[in-house]
Amino acid sequence: MNEIEEVIKSRSLTDKSKTTYRNNYIRLVNVLQESLREADEKDILKAINEIANNSINNKLAYINIPILIKQLYNKPVDVLLSRREELFMQRDNKQKESVDLDLPKYNDVKKYVNDLYDINKVKYIVNYLIFNYGVRNKDVNVFITAQRKSKDMDTNKNYLLVKNREIEWIRNDYKTITSFGQQSIIIKSKKFIDAVKSLALESYLLSGNNKGLSDTSLNNTITRMLYKHNDKHLTEGQYFKIIVGYLQTKPNSYSKIVSLGEIRGTNADTIEKYYNISK
Repeated sequence: MNEIEEVIKSRSLTDKSKTTYRNNYIRLVNVLQESLREADEKDILKAINEIANNSINNKLAYINIPILIKQLYNKPVDVLLSRREELFMQRDNKQKESVDLDLPKYNDVKKYVNDLYDINKVKYIVNYLIFNYGVRNKDVNVFITAQRKSKDMDTNKNYLLVKNREIEWIRNDYKTITSFGQQSIIIKSKKFIDAVKSLALESYLLSGNNKGLSDTSLNNTITRMLYKHNDKHLTEGQYFKIIVGYLQTKPNSYSKIVSLGEIRGTNADTIEKYYNISK
């Protein structure tokens, strides 16, 4: 089994996504004339630029393939991850320019999140995590459990570990895990604890059973749960911008935003560059 088939086998993908992965892989290998596992990261970036037709979305689609392959075989991937982060930011900025969306006020979104507690516990938990910690969709794909046995815990999963008086949120599967490592956050909000405890243990938050959602279903499901503004649901990236804008009005804003970026897994230079933050 070749490297792309190993990646496909390791992930939950639709048939359409599998075809896309294979086609993108073939195009890259045809340019590089070697396996992506062994190819130099800078050579891969040159190949992507050659075949992406100057499209940010195309570049993101192509760059994901060598990242997944190199991670599967424990190969260095920092250069590719850094470039992908830049592409995500470029795409976000381009979308903002084309849509010119006036984002809602921080307190309006905060009220929406708090009100969800009495309406839908799953939506409340999703929004609470994204709004309070500025994380991405993938980070809230969590498995709820009360068991903490290190030998039984999958290091590729995110967990909400239920304890008597707190919830420990353990993140092993998020975009910049390679750079920032496993993250653990203790949450002591009574409403959040009660919301998590109202759900079934040994199950995924979003599916309600022991099988997680595919990446496509995950993003679609979460987006439909987020605050709706101008007849469109916000994205997790727009939540992050709202939080950053709010923190900019507070004392010691720079250090607070840097701390938020560390939780999200985005370095200070990237935040400063794309969010116009003054020290």
